[in-house]
Amino acid sequence: MGESLFSFMARRGRRFFFAFIFLMMLTSPMPGSPAYADGTIQSAPPPNRDEWAVLPIIAGNTDIGLAFGAYVQWTRFSEGYRPHRVQLPAQFMMSVKDGPDGTEFPTHDHFVSADFPGLGGGSPAAGVQSVLLS
Repeated sequence: MGESLFSFMARRGRRFFFAFIFLMMLTSPMPGSPAYADGTIQSAPPPNRDEWAVLPIIAGNTDIGLAFGAYVQWTRFSEGYRPHRVQLPAQFMMSVKDGPDGTEFPTHDHFVSADFPGLGGGSPAAGVQSVLLS
């Protein structure tokens, strides 16, 4: 009898993983490299700016079904505040699954957080977080 499908995929998966990591290392810019591909020099970002990050969430297993949602983060940078003035991360995620009584929503994982480093002129960070889990 031949090799099982699982062992074949595991062996091929390792090769693919290492090839992917090697390719990423070759194509990534060197840390601290200030130049673009066309030879122009990269300037520092403005000190007073807002930055957004949005990442999708897709996961699942047989217990929770298909989980989906998003992680969103807004950061305000201002002169005189290190590392940032305000940071507001939030996550909204839920799962859907076919159950014995029809469609179920077994898990919810939502949170909103606020981070204010150096609030009031002090060095410790002040933060607030609200979490909803089910």
